[in-house]
Amino acid sequence: MLTPLLLIQLLAAIYLLVMKHRIERSLPKLGTNPPSGHESVSAIVPARNEENEIEGCIQSLLSQQGVDVEIIVVDDGSADRTPEIVKKYAGYGVKLVEATPPPEGWVGKTWACHLGYEKSGGEWLLFTDSDARMAPNLLSSAISMAREKGLDMLSLYPRFRMETIALKIILPILLLGLYLIGRPDKVNRGGGAFAFGSFILLRRSSYEAFGGHKTVKNAILEDRALARVAWKNGLKIAMADARGLMTAAWNKNFKTLWYGMARIFTPIFLGHKWKPLLFLTAIAYMFLVPVAGILYSLFIDSSPLIFSISSYIAVSIATGLESLSHRNRLAGFLLWPLGILPILASIFLSWYRSIRDPVIVWRGRLYSLKYGDLHELAEITY
Repeated sequence: MLTPLLLIQLLAAIYLLVMKHRIERSLPKLGTNPPSGHESVSAIVPARNEENEIEGCIQSLLSQQGVDVEIIVVDDGSADRTPEIVKKYAGYGVKLVEATPPPEGWVGKTWACHLGYEKSGGEWLLFTDSDARMAPNLLSSAISMAREKGLDMLSLYPRFRMETIALKIILPILLLGLYLIGRPDKVNRGGGAFAFGSFILLRRSSYEAFGGHKTVKNAILEDRALARVAWKNGLKIAMADARGLMTAAWNKNFKTLWYGMARIFTPIFLGHKWKPLLFLTAIAYMFLVPVAGILYSLFIDSSPLIFSISSYIAVSIATGLESLSHRNRLAGFLLWPLGILPILASIFLSWYRSIRDPVIVWRGRLYSLKYGDLHELAEITY
């Protein structure tokens, strides 16, 4: 009985490897060709309690070559030293905007981005995060690609810094799932548009044409929502691979990763009562069957051992290659079975939460969520 399950899983794992390879090949790679002349870019950084990250981000933006960068940091009610650190760079032209509390109908980050836009003057707008680190030629290369391809919006896929063992084990699995579900090579086709909040570059004229962050003011996944609204309004958007030129820290440790997974899964499960359970079953089947097969072969019946090991190796290669692409070494190859359990738990709890009480905690604020046509509708409750 177990052998057919292992065979199907092995074929699925091989398919996963093939699809990952095909998607990576078709995803445009960000080159290093600077644009002709100096472009004006307003880099807007919403920041809330980012005293450990904001200085590195500012220094990264100040190092950009071939572009005129206006740096605007919007402090979203930080309780730490974030504003003080930003003020140190006032002599370098870095602007600090102290955000007022979000008005009714807005969430924290979208309000901060909107305030930053209102203070900006660049021909291009870059929305980025405090943990982003960019090579000196990144911005000029991104604008060059956007001009060459006639893009209104360009988002970049960074190399993720995974600084704890929990992140090194769990994140490669999550990112691997992104390839098959999100399809970063097809963000301009159909309703699956999305973006990485660590780097969203837009032409100012295009941003203003579709209404900017006003149109997604109550979205907790504002990067995904912004891409969807832009696509719906006929803008040309794209995703590019910038792992050689940019890094980001999606989360700092297991606690922030746990909240981060809830922030992603709960909104996308809204309005889908049973599909998340199918998703949960597929993930569990893909990653748990090889482990179960090996344990079964070692302690009960050795007949499916070859299929079990083959299935385990196939999944290990897939997670390991993703881990290596972010400059992690053995964790993705060896320890992925430990990473799948928290992911499955988060998926299940997010599904349950989405149908019973869709509430999440993010950045010290409590948000209640409702289903919306293009994106979730979030409301700050405290």
